[in-house]
Amino acid sequence: MSLTTIMNKGVTGLTAQSAALSTISDNIANSTTTGYKASETEFSALVAQGSSFDGSGVRADARLLADKSGTISQTGVTTNAAIVGRGFFAVTTVDSTTSKATSVNSSASNIPELTRAGDFQQDNFGHLVNGSGRALMGFAVDPANPTASSSTSSAADLQLVSLDKAQSYYATTSQISLNATLPGELAVGQTPGADNTVGVSIPVVDKTGAAGSVDLRFMKTASNADGTSVWTAYRAGATNGDGSAAGGASVSDPASWQSLGTLSFAADGTLSGGTKGINATLALGAVGDLPAMTVDLGGYGSTGDAMNTTVGSAAVGTTISNVAVSNDGIPSGSLQSVDLTSDGFVRGTFDGGKTRDFFRVPDVTVVNATDLEAQSGTAYQVTTDSGGITFRDFGTGQASGESLAVGSIEGSNVSIEGQFTTLITAQRAYSASSKIISTGDEMTQTVLGMLN
Repeated sequence: MSLTTIMNKGVTGLTAQSAALSTISDNIANSTTTGYKASETEFSALVAQGSSFDGSGVRADARLLADKSGTISQTGVTTNAAIVGRGFFAVTTVDSTTSKATSVNSSASNIPELTRAGDFQQDNFGHLVNGSGRALMGFAVDPANPTASSSTSSAADLQLVSLDKAQSYYATTSQISLNATLPGELAVGQTPGADNTVGVSIPVVDKTGAAGSVDLRFMKTASNADGTSVWTAYRAGATNGDGSAAGGASVSDPASWQSLGTLSFAADGTLSGGTKGINATLALGAVGDLPAMTVDLGGYGSTGDAMNTTVGSAAVGTTISNVAVSNDGIPSGSLQSVDLTSDGFVRGTFDGGKTRDFFRVPDVTVVNATDLEAQSGTAYQVTTDSGGITFRDFGTGQASGESLAVGSIEGSNVSIEGQFTTLITAQRAYSASSKIISTGDEMTQTVLGMLN
């Protein structure tokens, strides 16, 4: 073995340990970076071609510790989330002038970047962007199938998670729930008027997303000797969201009121008959900007949440009481907050506690995460060696236990203590390799001196 070969082996040692020191310094520098995944240096022996005993030095390769989780800490920010278990968020960069995705191509493959940095917050476009400038991607929720699994979707279906729609979102009223107590002492009438009816004004949301109302009146048309009674319900008026009248009925004109059908009450005051079905319902046709709606009055025979009348000693007064009204409409501009849920939904909460899911964020996995290619901004790209991506749902009892810790972020998985230990080892190996070179040089000088 020549002295040149010996020194070349020392050079490979210096090169390998330099690579190790570079990896260690990068890990230490990112020890507080959200979602950062450390790398470690793996060394392998080099052997000269055709030789089984004469080594040619050492080679260093970095391996990404993608499957090692960092410490999860709470932030209290409702759009922050940390992945518990395997997987990544799908993300992309966004053009700051057009708000369009820039790092995802428009082909059918549409492979996103991956990250564990879940410190997402809204930017000026309404996108959820993490501290590295990567915007979260997800699948738009289909209102007709809101719990559809991410596993049935493809990368081409991914969209930027944008909250602009949530800000302006509204839902017209289709279902009203009305529970109240009608006064049993009200005189029997045949022609409705202000004196022989009781009523309630119900807030609704019209087709423009504005708040309108519907006025209902009730008149007792029969009071039987066995304590039962019959009432007629009327639509006495309606108002569009802009304050204009909807339809021909007017509260001030009883002659214009529209009959909605009759309701029967048992001697104990509970609903006993009226419209067909398990619950008593009234059908309201569409008028003006108001859509067709159904008024649910509760179940027959129910003593709880249902329409009823006063009986016996409780029959005091001639006004409607115990009114409880709700509707499924959501007025425009009533968004209160946006949250990431533990099962991956981007959920908006509106006035009155009503919620809507706009996106489902998938758990993105690859077969071999250690061979992902690191990008600036704590993001990674898929490679041939990492394998392709698959989508799974968070919080569905996966074998590996994936879920989202909401209001939290995952820190770096760097162990400072471990890095300093490795640093000392690499430093000593570097010094030893340099000693091989200096020793080889001394031996060379000795040989040259002997030749002179």
